[in-house]
Parts: sequence; structure tokens; C-alpha cells
Amino acid sequence: MPAFGEKGHRRFQIQAGPAVGLEAEDAIDATLAFDISIFVAKDFEVAGEVGLWGFFQEGDDAAGISTSVVFRYHYINRDRWSAYLDAGIGPVFSTDNTPDGGTGVNFMPRLGVGLSYALGDSDARLVTGLRWHHISNARISGETGNPDRDGILVWAGISFPF
Repeated sequence: MPAFGEKGHRRFQIQAGPAVGLEAEDAIDATLAFDISIFVAKDFEVAGEVGLWGFFQEGDDAAGISTSVVFRYHYINRDRWSAYLDAGIGPVFSTDNTPDGGTGVNFMPRLGVGLSYALGDSDARLVTGLRWHHISNARISGETGNPDRDGILVWAGISFPF
């Protein structure tokens, strides 16, 4: 198997974290996500992700499931650690309108930064990140039916090669 960061290296990741809303409503969105990734070029990783969500918001709370494609560039990649930038987007389907007054189908674009660190002598890595977290339905129900939510999501996880 190629080394971490080399073309062809594959990983499975489990991650979790909360997002705190930046608007006055102070919503909290919590996620547990799983992704599978491959380095398609040196230090450039592409992942498919499935996330489970809890949306704790003004009005009715909701649960959701999302799928996303994530692009991650490890701009610093040392032997035991890396620093990266990532971007992603995908749909989320929720059990109630999210944000309140919106729809049950939305999109979740994101931009973030993070670090990975090799754990001991294994190929497992601790992965952490901070990202802009956004929920919007992209006006699928008109301009007035498109409330959105921005937040800051802090997450941590563990990844393993496969």
C-alpha cells in the first residue's frame, strides 16, 4: 500500500462534532460521519462521506442524513502529521424543516482547515478540523422559503488505511 499522502493511498474515517450557529437563534447541529477516501494525487485526497445529524434549533428539532463529496489538500505533510484545507458539498435530508421555516431537503457546502497526526507506530491517525458549516435549500422553494444557517463546526475523528 502507498504511504499516507501518496497517490493510491486509501482511508476510512469516523468523525464527530458540534456546529454552533452564528445567527441570533444559536442553533446547534451535531454530526457523526463516516468517510472513505483515496489520494488521487500526491497530498490530494477525495472522500465520499455519509453523515448522521441532530439539528437543535428554534422551532422543531430534527434528525438528518447527508452525503457529501470532500476534497482535501494536505499542504504540509510531514512524517507523523499533516495540515490540510478541505472543501465539500452535498445534500442533507431531515425529518423536519431545517432551518425552521425552510425545507426538509437542503445542501451543506463547507470550507475548513485541519490537522492529522499519526498515532503511535500504527497507521491510524487522529484527525481534527474546524470548518464553516452552512445549510440552505438553494431556493428550491423560492426566495422567501430559503432560510439558511451558518455555523462553525469543530470535529475530531480517527482514520485507518484499508
